[in-house]
Amino acid sequence: SNELTGSIPTSFGSLINIKELRLNSNDLSGSITSQLSDLENLTALTLDLNNFSGSIPSSFGRLLNLETLSISSNNLNGGIPSQLGDLPELRILNLRDNVLTGNIPSELGNLNNLRKLILFDNQFTGAIPIELSTLDKLEYLNLSFNELSSNIPLELGDLSKLSELS
Repeated sequence: SNELTGSIPTSFGSLINIKELRLNSNDLSGSITSQLSDLENLTALTLDLNNFSGSIPSSFGRLLNLETLSISSNNLNGGIPSQLGDLPELRILNLRDNVLTGNIPSELGNLNNLRKLILFDNQFTGAIPIELSTLDKLEYLNLSFNELSSNIPLELGDLSKLSELS
Protein backbone atom coordinates (compact mmCIF):
# COMPACT_ATOMS: atom_id res chain seq x y z
CA SER A 1 0.00 0.00 0.00
CA ASN A 2 2.72 2.44 -0.99
CA GLU A 3 1.70 3.34 -4.55
CA LEU A 4 4.68 1.40 -5.89
CA THR A 5 4.85 1.19 -9.69
CA GLY A 6 6.82 -0.81 -12.23
CA SER A 7 7.57 -4.50 -12.00
CA ILE A 8 9.09 -6.78 -9.40
CA PRO A 9 12.85 -6.72 -9.95
CA THR A 10 14.28 -10.08 -11.04
CA SER A 11 17.00 -9.51 -8.43
CA PHE A 12 14.37 -10.28 -5.75
CA GLY A 13 15.14 -13.91 -6.60
CA SER A 14 18.41 -13.42 -4.68
CA LEU A 15 16.64 -12.69 -1.38
CA ILE A 16 17.11 -16.29 -0.31
CA ASN A 17 16.43 -15.73 3.40
CA ILE A 18 13.14 -13.90 2.96
CA LYS A 19 10.12 -15.70 4.43
CA GLU A 20 7.30 -13.32 3.50
CA LEU A 21 6.95 -11.08 0.47
CA ARG A 22 3.89 -8.85 0.65
CA LEU A 23 3.54 -6.31 -2.14
CA ASN A 24 -0.24 -5.99 -2.20
CA SER A 25 -2.26 -2.82 -2.84
CA ASN A 26 0.15 -1.07 -5.15
CA ASP A 27 0.27 -0.32 -8.86
CA LEU A 28 2.82 -2.97 -9.83
CA SER A 29 2.49 -4.33 -13.36
CA GLY A 30 4.02 -6.62 -15.93
CA SER A 31 4.57 -10.32 -15.51
CA ILE A 32 5.27 -11.91 -12.15
CA THR A 33 8.93 -12.81 -12.31
CA SER A 34 9.66 -16.53 -12.16
CA GLN A 35 12.83 -15.70 -10.17
CA LEU A 36 10.60 -15.58 -7.09
CA SER A 37 10.62 -19.39 -7.37
CA ASP A 38 14.21 -19.30 -6.10
CA LEU A 39 13.02 -18.10 -2.67
CA GLU A 40 13.05 -21.54 -1.07
CA ASN A 41 12.34 -20.20 2.44
CA LEU A 42 9.27 -18.24 1.35
CA THR A 43 6.14 -19.02 3.38
CA ALA A 44 3.88 -16.18 2.18
CA LEU A 45 3.61 -14.48 -1.19
CA THR A 46 0.86 -11.87 -1.45
CA LEU A 47 0.59 -9.75 -4.57
CA ASP A 48 -3.09 -8.78 -4.39
CA LEU A 49 -4.55 -5.57 -5.79
CA ASN A 50 -1.97 -4.71 -8.41
CA ASN A 51 -1.97 -4.74 -12.21
CA PHE A 52 0.05 -7.89 -12.90
CA SER A 53 -0.62 -9.55 -16.23
CA GLY A 54 0.54 -12.72 -17.92
CA SER A 55 0.41 -16.14 -16.35
CA ILE A 56 1.16 -17.60 -12.95
CA PRO A 57 4.70 -19.04 -13.15
CA SER A 58 4.57 -22.86 -13.09
CA SER A 59 7.91 -22.72 -11.26
CA PHE A 60 5.99 -21.60 -8.14
CA GLY A 61 5.48 -25.34 -7.65
CA ARG A 62 9.06 -25.38 -6.31
CA LEU A 63 8.19 -23.17 -3.31
CA LEU A 64 7.87 -26.14 -0.97
CA ASN A 65 7.57 -24.03 2.21
CA LEU A 66 4.85 -21.77 0.85
CA GLU A 67 1.78 -21.59 3.10
CA THR A 68 0.00 -18.63 1.49
CA LEU A 69 -0.19 -17.75 -2.20
CA SER A 70 -2.49 -14.81 -2.80
CA ILE A 71 -2.51 -13.06 -6.19
CA SER A 72 -6.05 -11.74 -6.32
CA SER A 73 -7.41 -8.67 -8.10
CA ASN A 74 -4.91 -8.47 -10.92
CA ASN A 75 -5.11 -9.13 -14.67
CA LEU A 76 -3.57 -12.61 -14.72
CA ASN A 77 -4.60 -14.88 -17.57
CA GLY A 78 -4.03 -18.45 -18.64
CA GLY A 79 -4.69 -21.39 -16.38
CA ILE A 80 -3.68 -22.46 -12.92
CA PRO A 81 -0.39 -24.35 -13.29
CA SER A 82 -0.85 -27.97 -12.22
CA GLN A 83 2.51 -27.65 -10.43
CA LEU A 84 0.77 -25.66 -7.66
CA GLY A 85 -0.54 -29.04 -6.56
CA ASP A 86 3.04 -29.85 -5.47
CA LEU A 87 3.02 -27.37 -2.57
CA PRO A 88 2.81 -29.56 0.55
CA GLU A 89 2.47 -26.72 3.08
CA LEU A 90 -0.01 -24.54 1.18
CA ARG A 91 -2.90 -23.46 3.41
CA ILE A 92 -4.36 -20.56 1.42
CA LEU A 93 -4.65 -20.29 -2.36
CA ASN A 94 -6.34 -17.06 -3.40
CA LEU A 95 -6.51 -16.32 -7.12
CA ARG A 96 -9.85 -14.50 -7.21
CA ASP A 97 -10.72 -11.60 -9.48
CA ASN A 98 -8.38 -12.24 -12.40
CA VAL A 99 -8.98 -13.42 -15.96
CA LEU A 100 -7.86 -17.02 -15.42
CA THR A 101 -9.27 -19.63 -17.81
CA GLY A 102 -9.34 -23.34 -18.43
CA ASN A 103 -10.14 -26.17 -16.04
CA ILE A 104 -9.39 -26.14 -12.35
CA PRO A 105 -6.51 -28.62 -12.19
CA SER A 106 -7.25 -31.90 -10.42
CA GLU A 107 -3.73 -31.68 -8.92
CA LEU A 108 -5.08 -29.14 -6.41
CA GLY A 109 -6.52 -32.21 -4.70
CA ASN A 110 -2.94 -32.99 -3.57
CA LEU A 111 -2.86 -29.93 -1.28
CA ASN A 112 -3.43 -31.85 1.94
CA ASN A 113 -2.98 -28.80 4.20
CA LEU A 114 -5.23 -26.45 2.23
CA ARG A 115 -7.73 -24.50 4.36
CA LYS A 116 -8.95 -21.88 1.87
CA LEU A 117 -9.39 -22.19 -1.89
CA ILE A 118 -10.58 -18.91 -3.38
CA LEU A 119 -11.02 -18.91 -7.16
CA PHE A 120 -14.12 -16.78 -7.71
CA ASP A 121 -14.55 -14.14 -10.40
CA ASN A 122 -12.45 -15.72 -13.13
CA GLN A 123 -13.38 -17.57 -16.32
CA PHE A 124 -12.80 -21.20 -15.33
CA THR A 125 -14.69 -23.78 -17.35
CA GLY A 126 -15.36 -27.48 -17.07
CA ALA A 127 -16.29 -29.52 -14.04
CA ILE A 128 -15.41 -29.02 -10.39
CA PRO A 129 -12.64 -31.59 -9.89
CA ILE A 130 -13.78 -34.48 -7.71
CA GLU A 131 -10.24 -34.50 -6.28
CA LEU A 132 -11.12 -31.41 -4.23
CA SER A 133 -13.21 -33.72 -2.05
CA THR A 134 -9.98 -35.21 -0.63
CA LEU A 135 -9.03 -31.88 0.99
CA ASP A 136 -10.13 -32.89 4.49
CA LYS A 137 -8.76 -29.67 6.11
CA LEU A 138 -10.62 -27.38 3.69
CA GLU A 139 -12.75 -24.80 5.52
CA TYR A 140 -13.57 -22.31 2.75
CA LEU A 141 -14.26 -23.00 -0.92
CA ASN A 142 -15.38 -20.24 -3.27
CA LEU A 143 -15.71 -21.03 -6.97
CA SER A 144 -18.48 -18.55 -7.78
CA PHE A 145 -18.63 -16.24 -10.79
CA ASN A 146 -16.93 -18.63 -13.20
CA GLU A 147 -18.25 -20.65 -16.12
CA LEU A 148 -18.15 -24.08 -14.49
CA SER A 149 -20.42 -26.81 -15.80
CA SER A 150 -21.53 -30.31 -14.87
CA ASN A 151 -22.82 -31.47 -11.51
CA ILE A 152 -21.45 -30.55 -8.11
CA PRO A 153 -19.50 -33.63 -6.98
CA LEU A 154 -21.46 -35.41 -4.25
CA GLU A 155 -18.17 -36.17 -2.52
CA LEU A 156 -17.80 -32.49 -1.56
CA GLY A 157 -20.39 -33.34 1.08
CA ASP A 158 -17.70 -35.37 2.87
CA LEU A 159 -15.65 -32.24 3.66
CA SER A 160 -16.52 -32.13 7.36
CA LYS A 161 -14.48 -28.98 8.14
CA LEU A 162 -16.02 -26.95 5.32
CA SER A 163 -17.83 -23.97 6.82
CA GLU A 164 -18.40 -21.92 3.67
CA LEU A 165 -19.12 -23.13 0.15
CA SER A 166 -19.93 -20.76 -2.67
